[in-house]
Amino acid sequence: MKCYICLTDSIVNRKDYFNMLKVTLISARKNTSLRLICLYDGKIGDPVYNLLKDFKVEIIIHELPYKKELMEIYSHEWMETELGKDIEYSRIFGTFMRMEIPIIEKEDEYVLYTDMDIIFNGFFVKFGGNLFFISTVSLFFFLNPIKSCRYVCFLVTLKTPHH
Repeated sequence: MKCYICLTDSIVNRKDYFNMLKVTLISARKNTSLRLICLYDGKIGDPVYNLLKDFKVEIIIHELPYKKELMEIYSHEWMETELGKDIEYSRIFGTFMRMEIPIIEKEDEYVLYTDMDIIFNGFFVKFGGNLFFISTVSLFFFLNPIKSCRYVCFLVTLKTPHH
């Protein structure tokens, strides 16, 4: 089964995020047979790209097509007022990139999505006749009636395992 991850090069200089991604990839390779695919808005040959290649992740270089609109909606002023802090646009773009999966995915009706801070522990459940991998996660399904990929299973960390 395909499992998508969406990243921007914002984590190249963030050792904590880079290491979380590494743990996600190590645990996915050790405990699953998932076909890992990354939508990546970054440079070929940068440290994140190379890490993904080292773990045999299929990389699709992809730039979010509506960056300008997101920058208008989430202006620096809005972030300071509403969130009390400014967030790097590349992080916002990475968050919204997961919405591109149903547009890019043309082969499968069901795919998985995971964040970069997941530890894959090998627990599976059945849903709709299909086998889905679950970590300490919640499932959300995304319906896209236009493209062939109709459902994306989101893996989202709810809490750390020791809570």
